[in-house]
This record gives sequence, structure tokens and C-alpha cells, in this order.
Amino acid sequence: MEFDIITIVAIALALIIGFAIYYLYNRYKCSAVDEVYGLLKSIWDTYGERLEKDNPELYAELKSAIVEMDKAMEDKEITIMEAFVIAQAFIPLTKRLTKYIKEKYGA
Repeated sequence: MEFDIITIVAIALALIIGFAIYYLYNRYKCSAVDEVYGLLKSIWDTYGERLEKDNPELYAELKSAIVEMDKAMEDKEITIMEAFVIAQAFIPLTKRLTKYIKEKYGA
């Protein structure tokens, strides 16, 4: 089996491009998780006490989300699966929280 220089270069470029795409994809997912985490912490710090009194069910969900995010962020690395799970579970929660806070507190 013969390999010419063009085939070797093409394989090397494909590998480099693949690693670059994986790196960028993983970096994007981690930054999205960081944004969700930051938003949840901000809501917790600002509205946590009021939510506990006004809407205990939503408060319990927020508290659970913060605990789960703290567990995921302990090692400072988020796997792709963790990113998907966090995005699916917590992005809708942040939207509901934001909507509730705007309606209830006018923020």
C-alpha cells in the first residue's frame, strides 16, 4: 500500500481540524454552562430570600439547581454530557425564574 505526500497531509489536516472543532465546541459548551451558573447564582443572591417566601416551589427548584451546579463545577471541568444535562435542565429554569421575577418584582 502506497501513501503519497498529499494523502499524508490530508490526513494530518483532517486530524488538526477535528481537534480544533472539538476544542471550540467544548469551550463553547463550557462557557454556556458558566453563563447559566452565573445567572442562577445572581438570582439566588438577589432574590433567594423573597422567592423562599413568595414561591417556595420555585425556590426549592432554584436551590436544587444551585446544589447540582456546585457539584458539577467542583472539578472546574464540565464534560460534554454534563453540559447537555445542565443545559436541558437549567436553561428552562432560568427562563421561568426570569419571567417570574419580572412579573412579581418588576425587575
